[in-house]
Amino acid sequence: MEPITTNISSRHFEQAAIDKGLSVTRSRKSLIISDGKSQVKVSNSLIGKQSPLTKVFNKKGASKLLLKTLGANVLEGYLFNAEERGRALAYAESLGWPVVIKPDDENKGRSVYVNVEGEDAFLTYFDRVAERYGTAFVEKQCEFATEYRFYCAGGRVLAVTRRVPANVVGDGISSVASLVKAKNRLKKERRYPRIKLDDEVARVLDKQGLSMDSVPDKGRTVPLRSTSNISTGGDSVEVMETIHPSYIEAVEAVFARLPDTFIAGFDVFIREMHEPASDSNWFICEVNRRPAVRMHIFPWEGEPKNIGKEIMEMLF
Repeated sequence: MEPITTNISSRHFEQAAIDKGLSVTRSRKSLIISDGKSQVKVSNSLIGKQSPLTKVFNKKGASKLLLKTLGANVLEGYLFNAEERGRALAYAESLGWPVVIKPDDENKGRSVYVNVEGEDAFLTYFDRVAERYGTAFVEKQCEFATEYRFYCAGGRVLAVTRRVPANVVGDGISSVASLVKAKNRLKKERRYPRIKLDDEVARVLDKQGLSMDSVPDKGRTVPLRSTSNISTGGDSVEVMETIHPSYIEAVEAVFARLPDTFIAGFDVFIREMHEPASDSNWFICEVNRRPAVRMHIFPWEGEPKNIGKEIMEMLF
């Protein structure tokens, strides 16, 4: 039986269902998987029962408050309207530089500005986000920047991926622009989103004293973005087997407090993944109610995780 959808997450769940001998049919834009007794709906990366409460995770301001009530470690942040730039600046100064400015809506890493320091830079990026979205979320920047995605389903963590911001490695001959083109060709072959070039890339390069025409030394890793989203060209490294188990236990404890939630993706900052979790060395940044499986089933580095197979075992 051939898969009948093109979305990577849906296709993965569909293939897992076919491998288990389950029936798969299309219902409008969704898939229905059934064993003849019970059935489950798949809509792109969304599978299983989700409480309406999880829709709050599409809004960073509201989700921050919910996470706090669940007892999660979170970074301080607040949502401001476009006309509140003065209050936003004062808030940022009270948090202490640097800060992060980003849209309130879930946006796959677009229009997110990190390492923002000083009044001029803050107002520039605050206005840029607020003018486009009507609001801007201001957050204390974590002092450790390594980010991990915990894919949770059925009360368990099924995969943990370290997310690496878009980057290229110099060969001593090629320009940054040429290196990006070459890596994007490889990303296409490996079914990864390409590195997207925009003003954030120019800003990150400028901070390193580089431009798209620069020729990095051989072996030098050149970060191109400050955020690690796979959708904007980041890489993924699967670390489920090597991360300290206390982080898995901590995330599962927060996940267990979400009512009627079958899946969730937790984006977590961790200082050192081999050290035990404590109140000061890890923070939940965001929660995704529709976590994609791409980074886990096609990791840039590390062993792939057959998330679909585990989920089918849970559901059927």
